[in-house]
Amino acid sequence: MEEMHASSQIKSLYQSLRDDDVLEVITACANANTPDASSKLMPTVHDDTILHMAIYMGKESIAIGIIETSSQELITKRNKFGNTALHEAAATGCVRVVEKLLDKAPDLLSTPNKKGEMPLYTATHFGQTKIFILLAEKLKNVPDRRVHFCSMNPDEKDEFSYDPQRIRSTILHAAIHAEFFELALRIAKTREYAKTVQIKDKSSKTPLHLLSSNSSAFKSGMKCGHIKRFIYNCAPFEDAHEQNSSFDTIGEDAHKQNSKRSATLFLRRVISSVNRSVWNVLRAWSTMKNIYDEKKRHGLAFELAKFLIKVDHSWDVTRESAIEGMDETAPGEVPRLDSDNSDGETTNLSLEKNTPPIPLYIATEHGIFEIVKEILTVHKAAYEYRNTKNQNILHLAIMHRQWKIFELVIDMDRTRKRLIRQLDKNGFTILHYVLSELLHSTLLQWSSKSGLL
Repeated sequence: MEEMHASSQIKSLYQSLRDDDVLEVITACANANTPDASSKLMPTVHDDTILHMAIYMGKESIAIGIIETSSQELITKRNKFGNTALHEAAATGCVRVVEKLLDKAPDLLSTPNKKGEMPLYTATHFGQTKIFILLAEKLKNVPDRRVHFCSMNPDEKDEFSYDPQRIRSTILHAAIHAEFFELALRIAKTREYAKTVQIKDKSSKTPLHLLSSNSSAFKSGMKCGHIKRFIYNCAPFEDAHEQNSSFDTIGEDAHKQNSKRSATLFLRRVISSVNRSVWNVLRAWSTMKNIYDEKKRHGLAFELAKFLIKVDHSWDVTRESAIEGMDETAPGEVPRLDSDNSDGETTNLSLEKNTPPIPLYIATEHGIFEIVKEILTVHKAAYEYRNTKNQNILHLAIMHRQWKIFELVIDMDRTRKRLIRQLDKNGFTILHYVLSELLHSTLLQWSSKSGLL
């Protein structure tokens, strides 16, 4: 009988929450002064409290009222997944609720869930930039912030103290995985989080590894017809990096380079002006916003890729792969180890075995032209990398039928003859790969015509 009464009470409370009955909900919470009464305010099978529910249902005023009138036990209660009310508020973007929770229970800022995720990580995972900034500001007074930048596996005591060996993922991984590239750029370029650009997740992947496997985040991976591509090119989003670096050359060759750039820049401005005029006519269509957002996403992803490529050296197997700590080093202070001799010759850095796939090869497999070109431009020595099968980038481009990347490498590399002659582990040159792909295509066509497929 008592269980039926409790069930009826929970249903009534749930209905009051849905109906925005602020007085009824807050009164019930204020009367829950004992642990037994507080436990009855768990309306879901996941042990969510009425505060959790108010937050993820978007009832901000009710949530604030609950926080102001409830006991510490109810406010700090975790659900089945270990999420506190602050985790829920960080995920849904309730800024006022986050502020109120931190005033009433500041310890929630350093309370992880069962995945070892702090509220800052949760805010990043859900792309809540305002919450991220707010929590990051609060963390400035925390002595050791590194555990807040990661999702951690628990130690033998089931605690989540910082340990590089137990890192599951970082806030930068989370932002890239969820495709919040603007927030990812903010994280990567902020001094406090500088080390996250090189930290590996539980799968031994750096943030650049993740980005290099997401072809849909780049223009080269876009599948569309001629009309959409035309509209896409007219959309007024420009790469901020190109704008900032148009006339940043210094030294004795500055005038020569700038004069060449000025002609190119003038042509770009003319084309941009025409595109904007076309865009102003087309933007009234409802589908234009989707195209604009897609172009903006591609631009931000590429800008992030360029930043990560400059400081990432996962392709260099002579470099120490493990990162012991998360020192607060400025993003631009990572030393460059690649070298480019005057005759174009580079040193083979990749003959060690058991090396993981590198972003250059992942991007080649997925056909991400932008990343491949940027890596080969910034890191000249990356041409000479070979994987555990002794395959170079040309082998991989042919094997995955990425002909644009194959042509790019042939056009860019001054040592292409050596790449063409190189043998893989089985003694195959790139000609063997070409013939294999041609034979495979011929057999598929024959099988299709013969009705065998």
